[in-house]
Amino acid sequence: MTRKELNRIRSQVNTVKTGYCNFSNLPYEEKLKYTEIGSNYGVYGWNWTAYLNTNDSVLIIDGYRNF
Repeated sequence: MTRKELNRIRSQVNTVKTGYCNFSNLPYEEKLKYTEIGSNYGVYGWNWTAYLNTNDSVLIIDGYRNF
C-alpha cells in the first residue's frame, strides 16, 4: 500500500499514529476490532502497517519510520 492510497482512506476516517510497535500494546479485545488493511516496506525494511476499525471509523498507523 502506498501513502497516496492510504491518504485517500485517511480523509474519510479519524487517524491515530501510534509510533513504533505500540499497536501490540493494545488489549487483545481491542485488537480484535481492527483489520490490517495494508503495510509498507522500503529498502531498509518495514515502514508502517495500517489497521482499520470500520465500526468506529478509526484508522491506526503503527510505524517505524516517519509517515
